[in-house]
Amino acid sequence: MVRKYLTCFLILLLLNFQLFAQTKAEKKAAAHAEKLKTSITTVGTGDTAPAELKLKSGGKLIGYVSEVKDRTVIFAETKAAKSHELSYAEINSLKAYNPKNRSHWKWYILTGVILTAVTVIAIKECQKRERRGETCAVDENTY
Repeated sequence: MVRKYLTCFLILLLLNFQLFAQTKAEKKAAAHAEKLKTSITTVGTGDTAPAELKLKSGGKLIGYVSEVKDRTVIFAETKAAKSHELSYAEINSLKAYNPKNRSHWKWYILTGVILTAVTVIAIKECQKRERRGETCAVDENTY
């Protein structure tokens, strides 16, 4: 008799843990959906508000949010001229897209400035050595 009560107690205990885990996953999904809705509100909708959408599958779409529904978002790609209806569970993140403000241009400019500075310093050093009568490391005949 005690064995039956103990078995029933263990079954109920395991079911309770399983139900708790499902509600935790649902809460996490609902929090993710709310986070995406606030980022959509921040970025805006329509073709005047370009956005970059990263998918959980690893893909990236660039376009704009054309419509927001309860459980899905309709996202229109500008280059491919396609629209996708995506659920909130498929989307990883959404942020504003500004094609003119890309960080790699900063590195190109910085590299150009550094190379120019090194070249100017090398030329000045060669001119100093020539005035003193010494030879420069780069000679006109070594090309």
